[in-house]
Amino acid sequence: MCRKSLPLSALRAFEVSARHSSFSKAADELSVSPAAIHHQIKGLSEQLGVELFQRRGRGLVLTKAGQACRESLEHGFDMLALAVEQARAHSTIGLVKIACCPSFAAKWLTPRLPSFHRAFPTIDIQLRVSSALVDFATDDTDLAIHYGRGEYGDLFVETLGLDELIPVCSPVLTAGADGRAQRTDIARLRLIHDDTLAGEPDYPAWSDWLARAGISADKASGGFHFENSSLALDAAIGGLGVALGRQLLIARDIAEGRLVEASNIAIGSDWAYHLIALPAIADQPKVAALREWIFSELSRPGAMPAAVPAGDARAA
Repeated sequence: MCRKSLPLSALRAFEVSARHSSFSKAADELSVSPAAIHHQIKGLSEQLGVELFQRRGRGLVLTKAGQACRESLEHGFDMLALAVEQARAHSTIGLVKIACCPSFAAKWLTPRLPSFHRAFPTIDIQLRVSSALVDFATDDTDLAIHYGRGEYGDLFVETLGLDELIPVCSPVLTAGADGRAQRTDIARLRLIHDDTLAGEPDYPAWSDWLARAGISADKASGGFHFENSSLALDAAIGGLGVALGRQLLIARDIAEGRLVEASNIAIGSDWAYHLIALPAIADQPKVAALREWIFSELSRPGAMPAAVPAGDARAA
């Protein structure tokens, strides 16, 4: 049978009926009446010159010809579905599924999504927040944004930049005409601890910053503790005390005046935000468009506080 005469609708009706062993269930899946399914199957049998089903009680059983046809059709429809997905992968129209660490989603990504929508109105975003690293073998995710050390095996990885941690607080807690508190002001402020990575021995904490600044470590245990970075920064915005903020997370709040740098000292970290994807997915146009947009946002003036070499003091 030549391709142009293939009865695709009837073949689809047969494949679904064979899968369910039922005309009525096939009708439900295809949103047609059982009579329409029966009519298509009857016409297909007449066209092929073989019976495809036999009635057994109230159910349907495939004949040998029907079983042979089903096996080839299932493979054929799978290949058709693959062809459609391969074609769709070259389009900047569609849905990009993102798994993102909660604080980056709240403090950086979500506030900027209107900009992405204006640039790419045909790409929709599905955002799921999770601190865990995505298992791309089992998770239906196109792109993950993860905070870590960059050890992701054979996955496609792009680093958004190594972070520095900077003491920040509400402007109402600062002193001085220039809007910045002096280094010694930290000793009189309550410390806000971000305990998100408290179990990681190489992740900087207040004790590390205080040692770098020459302030008594007795201050390291006092203050308020949060197990979410954005909540810790929101507490600082509310005037609760001073928090160690990651550059990417504090940039917008500093630019818009909700936070100020409370010291002229920053400390470095080997941790960073990374874009992660399967290599075959990373260059799909809709995913590549999102990646490129993220880096274009990072390059905007004020996207990150002015950085200094990790561990160095800022100029007073």
